[in-house]
Amino acid sequence: MFEVECQKCNGTGHTVCGTCNGTKRHGKCLKCNGDRMIQSDTGDTMMECPDCEGTGKTICPDCLGEGETVCSACDGTGEIENEVQ
Repeated sequence: MFEVECQKCNGTGHTVCGTCNGTKRHGKCLKCNGDRMIQSDTGDTMMECPDCEGTGKTICPDCLGEGETVCSACDGTGEIENEVQ
């Protein structure tokens, strides 16, 4: 047996997150209800929601905002074992 480059991740060890499709965000922000803005502490102005950074969505729970996950085919090594035929 010998190691060859993983075809699923092209040897990087990571693949695009299947939950957020690489956007790094997933699901409606609970603090602003997806509206992107909240009232300031004084209540007289609107400000960008600090929880979602004005995106209206929470950080993806699967990739933790990275946009990528560890490749399941090679467990993040970038290589898989190949049997010599």
